[in-house]
Amino acid sequence: MTEVTKESTHEIQESPESFQSPYVPRRLAHPKKPVRVRDVVKKVLSPLTPVSRQHEAEEKTRKAPVKPRLMPKTSRYRARRRTKRLRRALKLRLIKWSKRVLISWMAALVFAAIVFWAKFAIVYNVPPYMQQGPLHNAQAYVVLKSWWFGPPSFNLASYPIADPQAPIQSLVMQLERYQDIVTNPNEILFILVKSKYEH
Repeated sequence: MTEVTKESTHEIQESPESFQSPYVPRRLAHPKKPVRVRDVVKKVLSPLTPVSRQHEAEEKTRKAPVKPRLMPKTSRYRARRRTKRLRRALKLRLIKWSKRVLISWMAALVFAAIVFWAKFAIVYNVPPYMQQGPLHNAQAYVVLKSWWFGPPSFNLASYPIADPQAPIQSLVMQLERYQDIVTNPNEILFILVKSKYEH
């Protein structure tokens, strides 16, 4: 009986020492950083140090303008949005249509220029000895060429008269392969006649 009581009393004496309380003092739970002279000087001189880019970005985002409050989506608001959307779509359609028209006109002009250069020629400064028959009082005319491409215009005044007795034959000899513009008047398509009052 005495041994049992000694062991029980021994356990009771050891139990308070082995038990630890969950309570921790506030100073130990939230320790404060000790104040140093270096930290105080750094905080005082902080406005003189350059600001980092991250800090600048944070300042910009912080000073960003506040977005305006969205309007309630009423029927009038939806109608305005729909009209704006329709106007924008109409403008885009007009721009696309004008571009297509411009491209088609440019292609047609290029095609007409190539066709004219290929099979037609302008003959101007017609000399007086050629102003007979269908070329009476003619200043210039458009002729259908019997060849493809070649020069698109001919200035007959640039060819000198080699034989005054036969000026047309001398002109034909100088034109060589292009003599059809003079010798074949049936291929003339358009004649520009001088005005009666032109001297």
